[in-house]
Amino acid sequence: QEAAAQIRPNPLTLTLATPNGANPVYRVNQSLDLTAVASQDSYLYCYYEDGSGAVTRIFPNQFEPDAHVIAGRSLGIPGEARFDIVFDRPGASEQVACVASPAELGLTLPPQLKTPDLVPMPVQSLDEVVAAYRRIDTALVETRLPIRVQ
Repeated sequence: QEAAAQIRPNPLTLTLATPNGANPVYRVNQSLDLTAVASQDSYLYCYYEDGSGAVTRIFPNQFEPDAHVIAGRSLGIPGEARFDIVFDRPGASEQVACVASPAELGLTLPPQLKTPDLVPMPVQSLDEVVAAYRRIDTALVETRLPIRVQ
């Protein structure tokens, strides 16, 4: 007898892109325009680190409070939300990091990550944020988008 074929779901993937590409260069006074797409229904959390090293949560946020995203559907950040991230430091290297998980992780985060959205968090870097998520879910997917400001 032949063994039944193992059916494995595709692994969760997450892509981030901007109209300027996957490694964008922005000019001073331009605003962030980001698209995130997950390959499976999942919970998405995105953070922005500015040129001074300050980290803020940009998704979910007060305008789009639900972290749940649908597989294959593009999510614009800030999208329809009424906030802008305007680049104002020429020469700065900034970045966005997003993590996606099949599980809702927001309620199990440590207190320093449960700060209001769009406000600098009491963390040293995006690495610290991602490490906190990994302690909760080692199988989550992380994607980063480096940004240069000219």
